[in-house]
Amino acid sequence: MRGQLISQGRRFLAVVAVCATALVSAAVPAAAFRGGQVDDPSDRNPVTDGPTGRKYLLNNGWDVDPEQEITAGNNYDRTFVGDWDADGVDEIGWRRGNVYKTGVCQWQFGTTGDEVLVGDWDGDGRDTLALRRGRVVHVTDSPCSSRPNRSFAYGRPGDVVLVGDWDGDGRDTLAVRRGNEFHVTNSPAGGPAQSVFTLGRATDTVLIGDWDGDGVDGPALRRGNVYHVKLQMAEGEQADRVIRFAGAADTVLVGDWDANGNDTPALRRPEAIERPTNRIEWLAAAHGMSVRYALKYNTCRPSANGCFHIDRPYLWISEKAVAEWPTSRVEQMARFEIGRALEYKACGTLNLPGGVGMAEALAQLLEDPRKAPTAGTAADRQNAQRIFAGQCPF
Repeated sequence: MRGQLISQGRRFLAVVAVCATALVSAAVPAAAFRGGQVDDPSDRNPVTDGPTGRKYLLNNGWDVDPEQEITAGNNYDRTFVGDWDADGVDEIGWRRGNVYKTGVCQWQFGTTGDEVLVGDWDGDGRDTLALRRGRVVHVTDSPCSSRPNRSFAYGRPGDVVLVGDWDGDGRDTLAVRRGNEFHVTNSPAGGPAQSVFTLGRATDTVLIGDWDGDGVDGPALRRGNVYHVKLQMAEGEQADRVIRFAGAADTVLVGDWDANGNDTPALRRPEAIERPTNRIEWLAAAHGMSVRYALKYNTCRPSANGCFHIDRPYLWISEKAVAEWPTSRVEQMARFEIGRALEYKACGTLNLPGGVGMAEALAQLLEDPRKAPTAGTAADRQNAQRIFAGQCPF
């Protein structure tokens, strides 16, 4: 399937130790990532605990030295991998809400709450998107299409969905995971699974890739920074390869970066967060952000005292505010700006209905999650609570 992503590195023959790249990243999830996304695993809140970063280190093998370093999107984008133009090389695309960008085009598709899957559904050599809502999958066969070519139901709403070419016919199909039970189909439509088996542990992270270039995708079961690689999606505890790769907390994408037929890893590298020196900086760092100080007041709310930039994980705070205001007021401003960051991370845009009221309600939740927020309207408060839980309400 050429680049179904997921979280964390993988294989080669023996045990290849790595990790020369120092990264600051969120804790690694157990369970599996959903197909086609880097930062939306099924068991982690992508808003309060999702990776950030614009730099990607592409590796054509499993050693410590990447062959390429690229920049894609901004720090808070959800990213995915695919071969969009059938040239054999996978590329990184990004998602902001329901806006998608690849090397081919930028377009709107579905809603912000959709789960995105990536695969070559029709065997033409090009990866395209599919959206999943509940148990219904809406598949497109054109790289920039906003209308699905077909829809079908598969699995249950709570299943973790994996994408791969399980039989080597050139077309990607689905598998669903329930704990350590896998339900696999080679049909590009709904219906019963063609094989059901157990594999690994319920706490494993599952990655999918064509690890040996034979056209058949298989799973890699991640336990910490150890990867138990199987060349086919089949039952059995015996791994074909066991590898150590990168750090236990690194965020990893899978793709064929050099068109040799083998999928290999890429690391998503966040911008370094400077060591906090005061309470404001500790508050920012707790949410993956740094503080940048400006000489004058900025123009963002509340009371023109800060400005969140979506392209960088920074809070911009006026030095005058820090010098002249009580610490509690500056902390409230920082929480407001972090609230705006959470809105963006959940929905991919700051242009939300009642955005200011929601950000203020989010600031209250950040101050004390045990207390119900009082800021904004009832709808603002309800939406803030959903965003804080990692869901986009729009």
